[in-house]
Amino acid sequence: MIAYDIKPPIEAFGWRMETLEDAAYVVRKYAIESDDGEARKLVRFMRDAQTFQEAAIAEARLRAWALATTAATHREMTSRASEPLQH
Repeated sequence: MIAYDIKPPIEAFGWRMETLEDAAYVVRKYAIESDDGEARKLVRFMRDAQTFQEAAIAEARLRAWALATTAATHREMTSRASEPLQH
């Protein structure tokens, strides 16, 4: 993986991702915990980035993934909160 700073940093899942290496760690952790195949593919893509162009593409994919995943997680939590309690 090429050394690449993410500007501006991405904040998701309680983590601040400032480099591609940081992001790969966070996404890998998420992929394992949630058994998310798309997240695993993203980690491999970030890890395999060898040029600044590939790293920039990885950053764009990361931003899209983080936005979509945090929105989906938020929707899931909101729908659970609106369910009636069962005794």
